[in-house]
Amino acid sequence: MKSAKLTCAVAMIAFALPTTPVGLVAQEQQPVSTSESDFAVQNNENTMHVPDGTVVRLMVADSISGKTAKTGDAVQLRVIDEVKVGDLVVIANKAPALAHIAELQHARRRLRAGTMSIKFDHVALVTGQTQKLRGVSAAKGTDVSGGDARNADDPVSLSLLILSLPFLPLAHGDEALLRKGTVLTAALDGDTLLDSASVMAHQPSPSPGKEGPASITFYWLAAQSRTSDHVYCGTLKLGNFSLGRSFAVHLPAGSYWFRTSDKKKPIHLAVGPGGEYFVRVSPFGGNHLELVEHDVGEVEVMETRPLESRKILDVRAESLNDLQADPHTKR
Repeated sequence: MKSAKLTCAVAMIAFALPTTPVGLVAQEQQPVSTSESDFAVQNNENTMHVPDGTVVRLMVADSISGKTAKTGDAVQLRVIDEVKVGDLVVIANKAPALAHIAELQHARRRLRAGTMSIKFDHVALVTGQTQKLRGVSAAKGTDVSGGDARNADDPVSLSLLILSLPFLPLAHGDEALLRKGTVLTAALDGDTLLDSASVMAHQPSPSPGKEGPASITFYWLAAQSRTSDHVYCGTLKLGNFSLGRSFAVHLPAGSYWFRTSDKKKPIHLAVGPGGEYFVRVSPFGGNHLELVEHDVGEVEVMETRPLESRKILDVRAESLNDLQADPHTKR
């Protein structure tokens, strides 16, 4: 009888033990979230709840090349687009965030490109606390090293590519590159309770009202079919710049059309007083212009050199009608 009771007790203990496979125990622990019952007590007028899964947009603060990076290296990020709960900012614009390189594969022979994946770690809150992030993002080098294959429409490049075919099995692809200004998306990992008074005490200062002409900065980072081109505003040529260069013009508030020599792809921009705008030559599909988010453009333009002032039109001496002319209107 005693033996039967002992057997029953052992069975009950075994049933109560965790059934998680041993292989999963070694995985990274997830952050402990506040339970729903805790929220029912704590989430009142004195606390603020930032829910699990809240999306945070981040930007790479410094370029990282797979050629020099190592697994585990830190990746410095900063927030773009503040995160709010109601009318209060809980994660400020440009707040620091951190990730790390989780996996790194260098470029290999037979033109195989390098790859890199980063895992998000945490982001700073307005109160000075940090909150864990979750998510993974990846970068990959181009599959063919050098410009010859990418510009195969060029007869000279195509000829060079054909001559190099016997050596392609020995050639490497490009290393992965996580470029400065790249925008990534992560999510808050776990619910967060913040002291409402502390959140209100650390609200960012409101931006002062802007006046005067707007600043429009044009820049060129990535090579396409050409490495130099003209930029037009309305019917006027603002400047002739090239890969790796940038320049700025100042225009009164109003409506403008900008384009390169490609007349088919103008962009329209309504500028406000004192506004700051960034326009780049698109890295995708030909030399046309595209408007870039302010924070991204502000960082990316630092990778360029200013164009000589003699190559930039002095718009102050030009007609506003010519500057604001719609390229779709026949003249």
